[in-house]
Amino acid sequence: MSDNHVLMHLDLSGNRISEIAERAHVSKQAISKLVTDLERRKIVTKQSAPNDSRAQIVRFTKKGNAMMLDSLEVVFNLDGEFATAFPKGRLDKIRDDLEKLLSELSSQPLQ
Repeated sequence: MSDNHVLMHLDLSGNRISEIAERAHVSKQAISKLVTDLERRKIVTKQSAPNDSRAQIVRFTKKGNAMMLDSLEVVFNLDGEFATAFPKGRLDKIRDDLEKLLSELSSQPLQ
């Protein structure tokens, strides 16, 4: 498992570990281990939920927000490069196919 199991399912406002696990189709224990590692590296932080002290809310730190913004910049730059490399309409077809594949894969639990 990788950091992406947490990062790609974490909203800017934060999420409970159980929400992240459900979105990633993995166990809460697995997500908790990843979150602990990300927290150690100061990418995310955990705080008690305001209405349930047993639940933990995971949020990006300033470092984590900066990392995600850097990642988005790379994605947008690549998107611009791809747009000039493919014939008109081809990139849209590739995106549609990838979205369908992602949808199919994300509906299946990880083995």
